[in-house]
Amino acid sequence: FFVTSRLPDCRSDPIRLLNYRADRVRHGRFAAPREMEIEGGRKALRTPMAFQQEGDWWQALQAETDRRQGRVLLYVHGYRETFETTSKDTAQIARMTGFDGPVIEYSWPSQGEVLGYAVDETNMYHDVRNFRLFLKALAERPWVKEIVVVSHSLGARLVIPAIAYVDRTAPSADSSNISNIILASP
Repeated sequence: FFVTSRLPDCRSDPIRLLNYRADRVRHGRFAAPREMEIEGGRKALRTPMAFQQEGDWWQALQAETDRRQGRVLLYVHGYRETFETTSKDTAQIARMTGFDGPVIEYSWPSQGEVLGYAVDETNMYHDVRNFRLFLKALAERPWVKEIVVVSHSLGARLVIPAIAYVDRTAPSADSSNISNIILASP
């Protein structure tokens, strides 16, 4: 599963997610990225993906979560990432940890470049509200019993205030189901 505020490039097939901010958050499903031949005979990492309507996405997530005792892993990437590298990392985290529930990738519009830190930081701060509202919506789903949040690098600046927001706005003191928070190189 993925949630993103990246702008989609629909000019060619397959659709790709760019490093620009979109006007809204989009939901979808993805498969592990793989090397594909692109124009000029070059190879590049591409992520097979498909968008879903938000309601359909939540229903699919619920069906998968119900099969896994209500556990969800949410991964938020850091600086210098593309949708492809984040998808690769998300798939690797799921595989290496043996996590037994659905895994969600939250992808904000990082530039994917070494010299893009200032732009990444600006885009990350622009996305704080989007991520906060998504995490709150996820935490308030009655069928989500446990959320494991993993963030890397600059992603921690999205995660920490969002968790504080969910804790402050939860309907009751015991309603937070965020059970583990892993901050890798925050």
